[in-house]
Amino acid sequence: MSVEQATTNVGYAPVSAASEPGSPGGQPACGDVSDRADAAISIEAIDQTVLAALAEAQEEGEPDLIVELIDLYLEDAPQWVEAIRAAVAQADAASIKGAAHTLKGSSGSVGVCQVAEICKLFEQTDFDSLAARGETLMQLLDREFERARAALLTERDRRIS
Repeated sequence: MSVEQATTNVGYAPVSAASEPGSPGGQPACGDVSDRADAAISIEAIDQTVLAALAEAQEEGEPDLIVELIDLYLEDAPQWVEAIRAAVAQADAASIKGAAHTLKGSSGSVGVCQVAEICKLFEQTDFDSLAARGETLMQLLDREFERARAALLTERDRRIS
């Protein structure tokens, strides 16, 4: 079974690139399509509306806020992906949920919505279905994190050149 076929089995649907008004701190967060079943699905690696909102917070003469956030995310996020992987291998639901929660928050704050959505699924997975869903979700996380990493590096390069 391909990763794409397995997505239906684990409840994963790519989130749209819509921001969620009224998110904490006044910043857009990744949209949630759970209540918009008929919404058009966009498979963007980064939600540009989140980056646009972050750009509005940029103070003139200061280092590029988005570049700094991208650097922090790309430094920290891989350790959380690896923590999830180790916890999946050990069937440690509590550790999965903790690492997924942290990665979900940091991913949402930089507009990496697909990764945030997969982390949400990890958080919602109960211990009984962990064996069946864990490996498929890990494959999805790996794929979407790599897409996001590449897109963030492209965005970073665009901003510093």
